Amino acid sequence: MDSHLAEIDTVLASRRATPVRKVRLPVMRWVAAAVILLGIGAPTVVVASANSLPGDLLYPIKQIVEPILIRFDPEVVARHRIEEVIELRVRNLPTDDVLREAEEAVDRLPSDSPLRDELADLETRDQPSDSPPTSTVPPTDTTGRPPETSTRTTQASDISGATVPRTTTVTTPPDRTTTTPPEGDR
Repeated sequence: MDSHLAEIDTVLASRRATPVRKVRLPVMRWVAAAVILLGIGAPTVVVASANSLPGDLLYPIKQIVEPILIRFDPEVVARHRIEEVIELRVRNLPTDDVLREAEEAVDRLPSDSPLRDELADLETRDQPSDSPPTSTVPPTDTTGRPPETSTRTTQASDISGATVPRTTTVTTPPDRTTTTPPEGDR
């Protein structure tokens, strides 16, 4: 047995040891920098995308993150679409596609969700009015007569398809013709 051990020692002593290749330090620095950038950069991009609108550079990131957020808050998608409709209206941009997406998102919510009422208010404000807005004090023309006001009630459909009454007030200006007294009465 000692002879076997001696033989092993001679074989091992005759072989040269090959050095283990070490990872270069600069490569480790690049890896560490990449991990730090991803750890800080990714959440920053996600937070920055929260206020993006359709057509913005970060909007696809917002849409990618929403299925994750919906696990924590089922109303997040509907809330985002409603906020987008409001912001697009403020900027006078088209809202048709986003409004349709908001309707779809709200349809997936429970019937008692307050976002249903908020969307209905947005859609009500979106419908064109038949008449210009009227003030509480009726305007008068040069004759001093107030305009004629009439009220009309029609049927309209809300988001759920239910028929609801819609009242419209129409203001008609008074007759603008004036009469001139005969020349002898002046």
